Amino acid sequence: MNELGQLAMDHWKTWLPEQYQQIPDPETHFAALGQTAHEQMIQIEEDILRASPADPDYLKEVGRRNMARLTARETILSELLPTPPQSDDDAQDPTPSPIDPTGMPSDPSHPLWADLDDDSISPAEFQARRKAWIDSLPIR
Repeated sequence: MNELGQLAMDHWKTWLPEQYQQIPDPETHFAALGQTAHEQMIQIEEDILRASPADPDYLKEVGRRNMARLTARETILSELLPTPPQSDDDAQDPTPSPIDPTGMPSDPSHPLWADLDDDSISPAEFQARRKAWIDSLPIR
């Protein structure tokens, strides 16, 4: 079994155990799936490489080929590893995260937002206040 087949089998065992149990011969199934996925990945990589001309600069060409390989792999893995079904517990987000994607409070009225705009507070002092706030949050 190749790497792609092993990845798929591990994914199904972990995230789709009920469906995995229904496969009569998982080793054979995922070995064949991995081989097919590998062939498709090579085809996608070749298509990507054909779509743009080769670069005469050696390092740029290596980068172009690596990017084609990685893009092909990402495409195949997104098809090969199905998204696990969302459980009822996951669907109900009981409490929103207190931290936004930038690492600041989700609540715009939190004092840290005012500290951010306060020129009398040094960056080091702001970072210390932010760290203290994050350390005070309960672990989820």
